[in-house]
Amino acid sequence: MKLPRFITHDGAKRFISTTVCNNTIERSLDPKKLEHYRNLNALDNADIKPNGWDEAKPFEAIPGPKPLPIIGNTWRFILPKIGTFYGINFLDLFKILHEQYGDVMILKGMLSRKPMVLLFDVNDFETV
Repeated sequence: MKLPRFITHDGAKRFISTTVCNNTIERSLDPKKLEHYRNLNALDNADIKPNGWDEAKPFEAIPGPKPLPIIGNTWRFILPKIGTFYGINFLDLFKILHEQYGDVMILKGMLSRKPMVLLFDVNDFETV
């Protein structure tokens, strides 16, 4: 019998089970749902990593502007004269960010926002 597993999504732990072990459950489920649970079980048993997984950079190593304590990177956008990106339209802003940090960059420390990973190369969308 397979033990249930826990997954983490957005910081909260949730209990899920990928095993359908009872005939009454199998009969009561929609065939599509039953197939879905069987596929989840098969995926859970397979230890498959995408190509290039071992060469991937860790999240912390992605380049980007370093946030200041408490105010983060927000000052760069809202403070006149000292904010490096103040008053710049989005197109020019993304050109500057691409030139400074490359094809993959992260923008951390924006008030009330999670870190944003920005991709400037279409081919990176497949691998991220």
